[in-house]
Amino acid sequence: MNLKNRDIIIFSSVDWSTHWQIHHKLCASLLSLNCRVLFVENTGTRTIGLSDINRIYERLVNRVKSTNGFNEPVNNSV
Repeated sequence: MNLKNRDIIIFSSVDWSTHWQIHHKLCASLLSLNCRVLFVENTGTRTIGLSDINRIYERLVNRVKSTNGFNEPVNNSV
């Protein structure tokens, strides 16, 4: 299957800002094929606890900095 110049949606189990993982490598590979990639961060599937406060804060800050919830990463962030 030729993936060149495709529109791809990735529903990830990790956040974009976490340390480099296979999800990020996949995005970099797809971008090198001129694909447009929509990376959907983990939305959470468990009950929120006190240990999640930093993550919630980071999500709120990212939302305020974004355009309608979307960010376009800088070239060197993939």
